[in-house]
Amino acid sequence: MKSSVFSAAFLLPVLLSSLRAETIETDLLIVGADESGCAAAVQAARLGVKRIVLTNDHEWLGGQFCTQGIGPIDEWTVVEGKRVNFPRSGTFLEIIERIRAHNRRTYGVATPGNSWCGSDTIEPRAAAAIFEEWLAPHVASGVLRIERSWDVDTVETKEGRVTGVSFVPSFFAREDPDKRLTIRAKLTIDSSDLGDVIRRSGAGYMA
Repeated sequence: MKSSVFSAAFLLPVLLSSLRAETIETDLLIVGADESGCAAAVQAARLGVKRIVLTNDHEWLGGQFCTQGIGPIDEWTVVEGKRVNFPRSGTFLEIIERIRAHNRRTYGVATPGNSWCGSDTIEPRAAAAIFEEWLAPHVASGVLRIERSWDVDTVETKEGRVTGVSFVPSFFAREDPDKRLTIRAKLTIDSSDLGDVIRRSGAGYMA
């Protein structure tokens, strides 16, 4: 009887720990859902990658556009003595067009605010919604999975390649603080603002 009680007491924490841990296998892991991470996810889906996981340390997507509260998008540059926008194309231009469409619907003009350092502006909550809408078709198709409120904990490598990343709940997580997530991928993109994967992988880098 004592042996049975001891076994149950020993196994219960192990079982609870396993229930709190999840492992995902995917083709592409993108760590960091800032503007570049979201763009990478969209482009990868368009190029035919079948399984993509995008992680973020916050609920909102879009990085500087939303969670970091930088309302003016991009900055001016000077050409022949005149202030002009940097050249815009590709996925960045897509986002700019969505932002301008939102501003037209909301304020009647594409570039409100009379911003000094750039022509285009957006509020954080609106920016988050725009990025959600941009990624939504790929989530709905089952190609893209978004994991929110996770911080990088450890990085797995093999023969100089990143093979997996383990996460712990971030400051913004609403779930069980003891929950753990491991994602193993054929390819990993570090789109975090602080190089979370690069720093933990042992790769050389300049800061």
